[in-house]
Amino acid sequence: MTIIKKTPVTPALFDYMESHSLLAHPILAKVAEETAKRSDSIMQIPRHQGGFMHLLVKLMGIKEAIEVGCYTGYSAIAVASALPPGGHLTAFDVDPVTSEVATGYITEAGLSDVVRLVVGDARVTLREFISQRGKNFADLAFIDADKVNYEAYYELCLEAVKPNGLLILDNTFRDGDVLNPAAANDGTKAMERLTRMISADKRVEATMIPIADGLLMVRKK
Repeated sequence: MTIIKKTPVTPALFDYMESHSLLAHPILAKVAEETAKRSDSIMQIPRHQGGFMHLLVKLMGIKEAIEVGCYTGYSAIAVASALPPGGHLTAFDVDPVTSEVATGYITEAGLSDVVRLVVGDARVTLREFISQRGKNFADLAFIDADKVNYEAYYELCLEAVKPNGLLILDNTFRDGDVLNPAAANDGTKAMERLTRMISADKRVEATMIPIADGLLMVRKK
């Protein structure tokens, strides 16, 4: 019998992990504190995920990144602050209210020349951006938006990312509901279908890691 070590992440252990994880940019403490007051604050990525993505961008030498789903800007700042001089992040979000909040934090972080935030349906705005830039221009794509449309975002990001580039899909666990059909809503069902599809997609290599609510790491061949 093979024994696999698995450590349950209790609330106390989660707090321990957060307190010992990189705060990718000083302003992110303010972003987290103020976003926590919102009724939809569950949409914000945690500190350890932001730190992981920040280090990943530095280690991979990412220069051009895209993001689908910006919310109040935490992930955008975590990624953009790790980019080298001349690097850029283009973020796409449908909500003009949270996008305005994100823009404020991005400006306060001194990253307004690095981050471009495009407001609108990413199925349209990202497609238009790809038509302008051409395919295979991005090193990294991060997807953290409405789950029902994840497949559309995945296909667009796959066009945008260079061969050997990386796509990161957030919320692949859906709080565990991917294993509970009775609890699964349309977004969760869409996520489970897409995960199965990507696992069989010959255009990519993919693996899932238990960071936050589950990240699917996808390398474009």
